[in-house]
Amino acid sequence: MRSFRCALIFCLLPAVLLTACAAGQAPSDPAPPPTPSLEPAPAATPAPGPPDAAVADVANHWAYTQGYLQTAVELGILSGYNAQTFGPNDPLTRAQLIKIAAAALGLTESGSATSYTGVPSWAKGWVAAAEQAGLIGARAPHPIWTSGDLNGDAPVTRAEAATVLANLLALKQ
Repeated sequence: MRSFRCALIFCLLPAVLLTACAAGQAPSDPAPPPTPSLEPAPAATPAPGPPDAAVADVANHWAYTQGYLQTAVELGILSGYNAQTFGPNDPLTRAQLIKIAAAALGLTESGSATSYTGVPSWAKGWVAAAEQAGLIGARAPHPIWTSGDLNGDAPVTRAEAATVLANLLALKQ
């Protein structure tokens, strides 16, 4: 499950890159690898921080050395927990998946309220946008999380991730 977060992200990334390139937006070259710091990173918090991938926990990660993390950050799809912690091997939560899929669909945070309960405060705008666009909920091409309680901090299952990915691809067409 440790590498599921990055594996899922990079299942979504090709569709996003193809869409961005088709729209005339070519991603720029990846940033050079960061200089490792000897100071330990502070404990991660669930709220996302600035999109700065040049932190110690990604320096030797395969997705960083291949340039995938930098591209996802550059496209606005991913961000770290804060300026010191990115967490590429952390389990992916439902709220994080919704934010990633909504950003990949080209949505922005909504100022509207969501009908879901159990949504972390940082994700409410993303969940509302995904719900309004039909990415999640009963109106989605493949309905998911229809009970009203998102339980957004729960780790996403592979089945849930596949359903959201299928909805993303259906809405892209």
